[in-house]
Amino acid sequence: MWRLFEDGETLGQVGSKNGIIIVDEVYDNSCRITIEKGGCTAPFSISCGVYGLMCHTAFSKRESDVKSKYQNMKQELQAFIESNDNETDWCEMFTTKW
Repeated sequence: MWRLFEDGETLGQVGSKNGIIIVDEVYDNSCRITIEKGGCTAPFSISCGVYGLMCHTAFSKRESDVKSKYQNMKQELQAFIESNDNETDWCEMFTTKW
C-alpha cells in the first residue's frame, strides 16, 4: 500500500534536485517516488528508486504532464515490487521508458 514517506514530514522540504517536495510516497518499504517543483534541472522532477536496486529521475516542464507521468511510474513500480520479474531487464526497461 502506498503511504506518505515519513508521514509527510518531507513535504515542503528541499529535495535531491533542489526543488520543493510536493509529493513523496513509499510502497511496502520497498520503493519510493517523489515529485519536486522548481528544481535546478527542470520545472518538475520525479525521483524514484527501488531500495537496493536502482534510482532514477525523470523531468517535466508542465504540472499536468508530471502528474500523469507520476501515476504511471508509480503503477509500474508497484507492479514490479509485486512481481518476480528479472531485475536487470526491468530496470533497463523502466529507465529507458522514463
